[in-house]
Amino acid sequence: METAIKDISADRTSVAVRELRSRRTYIQLRIPKIREEIKTLAEIRDRLSKAMKEDQAGPEKMRTMNEQRIYAIHELARLKAEVGGLGAERKQILERLKTVGKE
Repeated sequence: METAIKDISADRTSVAVRELRSRRTYIQLRIPKIREEIKTLAEIRDRLSKAMKEDQAGPEKMRTMNEQRIYAIHELARLKAEVGGLGAERKQILERLKTVGKE
């Protein structure tokens, strides 16, 4: 009976470790992609801001550029929050993997 319980516990632990490692790998792949998106959006935002200052275009074009700039700003904030959340999750996963490895 005890060996059966130990086997079940070991199986659950190995499944949990696999899931943690899988999530860690996802985070390691996702963070660089998000940082690249942030870099691209920051360049777009800066280019739009510069164009709005220099360009004396009609109100419709200015409105469109302003909408694009606002979208870029909101998207940047969302991506930065996602990177922060993934970074915190990564630290938690590494700690949990250390504790599971010690058991």
